[in-house]
Amino acid sequence: MHCYSPSCLFLVAMFWIVVSYYLYTPFPDTAKEPWKQSLTTAMFKLFGILSSAGETLQIDSATNISRKLMSGIATSMYAGNPNVQVEKLIFDGVDVILCRPANKQGKLPGLVYFHGGGWVFLNTDSYRPLTDALCESTEAVVVSVEYRLAPENIYPAAFDDCVKSVIFFLQNAVKYNVDMNKIGIAGDSVGGNLAMAVALKLSNDPNLSALPRLAVQGLIYPPLQFFNFRLPSYIEHGQGPSLLTSKLMAFFALSYMLGNATYIPHLLINNHTSRSLKHSDYSHYVSHELLPKEFQSTLDEDDVRLDFGDEALSAEIEDILLDPYFAPLMATDAEIKKLPPACIVSAEIDPLRDDSFLAAKRMAMNGIWVRHDHYPGYGHGFFAQIGFYEQSLPAVISFCKCLLEKMNS
Repeated sequence: MHCYSPSCLFLVAMFWIVVSYYLYTPFPDTAKEPWKQSLTTAMFKLFGILSSAGETLQIDSATNISRKLMSGIATSMYAGNPNVQVEKLIFDGVDVILCRPANKQGKLPGLVYFHGGGWVFLNTDSYRPLTDALCESTEAVVVSVEYRLAPENIYPAAFDDCVKSVIFFLQNAVKYNVDMNKIGIAGDSVGGNLAMAVALKLSNDPNLSALPRLAVQGLIYPPLQFFNFRLPSYIEHGQGPSLLTSKLMAFFALSYMLGNATYIPHLLINNHTSRSLKHSDYSHYVSHELLPKEFQSTLDEDDVRLDFGDEALSAEIEDILLDPYFAPLMATDAEIKKLPPACIVSAEIDPLRDDSFLAAKRMAMNGIWVRHDHYPGYGHGFFAQIGFYEQSLPAVISFCKCLLEKMNS
């Protein structure tokens, strides 16, 4: 079938104009590499369209289609790194990929890495470009963990898998020619959530006190709390233009928490926490007052209201919502004080920006060594896209230097 008539060509042109308008996302003037960031957001929008269409046609669930699209794109574009030797292993029942620097002798530092993807998407294979780069830059043995995904496996499945893999690595470091006293953990996005949660567990659980202490934790634009969705960064960047939005973050949190996203509207307006919780210590742990003054100026009276909340919903979810292994910023100051040193990375155009600033502030207030690298002009996800964004590889190298400083100290 050919389309050469003026009316047909007009319809085709209009179709592509509409599609382009829907997919195009303008970035602010302060954005770095804006056309690349817009392209990334457009790609994720397209994945959403294709996944929804596939589900409507009963090909598969939208979640599974998105998983295949994201992982397929990532793995098909990577040919490997000749400076990294890769081996697939099982650590205490958990699948992992172990990356070792080629031609390196003697005991090496170790890093356990947890990938991003909202606890719902992506895997260790799709993260090979980043984990190989971390291995090459640190000259450390990097273990990438294939934790179970939501919504099929709700909290604490992913957390448990990560804890088990780290404990196994600490206990068997000699087997992999790793110095057990130079092992750190890290992750980006929800992987950063898992990293801080595991650090809290290993630092505070008396049953694990005999294990070697973690040398460092690396947190790359992590979601660390789901108590307050009206922080300045959620207000400024929650509707985009970055690929992560407030609604999507609420979807991820609820998928991991409950296995469904029924309560998204409640989370977005902070209706999921009761009045009493809004006046509790938990509220102070994530208060906007801990943020830089310039961030606070975006808030109005409605954003800081404490006189409302769905009591029944709050009672239903608060056991998980307030669990520091689910939301690490819910940890007490006493628990924070026991954490290892931290290397934190944040991006400006990101609804999760303030979680990083809150973590850095609370750790510093409690005597924990912190280095916080903030990247103006970039959005959520930039760190892992090595070779696409100009700043990605320099950010990875800087992050690795921070990790090594603490691993070797």
